Amino acid sequence: PQFTDGMSVADAIKAVPQGSERANIDQETLSMPIQDTAIYEPCKPGPAKVKLKIGVWDGKAVGIDVTSTPKNDKLNACVKDQIKKLTWKAHVKSLNIVEYSF
Repeated sequence: PQFTDGMSVADAIKAVPQGSERANIDQETLSMPIQDTAIYEPCKPGPAKVKLKIGVWDGKAVGIDVTSTPKNDKLNACVKDQIKKLTWKAHVKSLNIVEYSF
């Protein structure tokens, strides 16, 4: 599949050909890299609540949805940039979705 920068999770799902082989990674493993709050410190989330939905393919985030309450586009963009730098230990050529809030 062709993943492009800035894709949403829905876009990433559409990019994967129908009938592709699935290799599921458990949610605990998928959420490990994003649970370290130090990742988000440069974004200064403060009291904002942030919800993440991330599509992971071959150890990289290929689709990222970020929503913050109260809405803060600058914070959302910063969080996305931080997530793009992460790698996941599980490298499978399959799309896995993880959701996380902080």
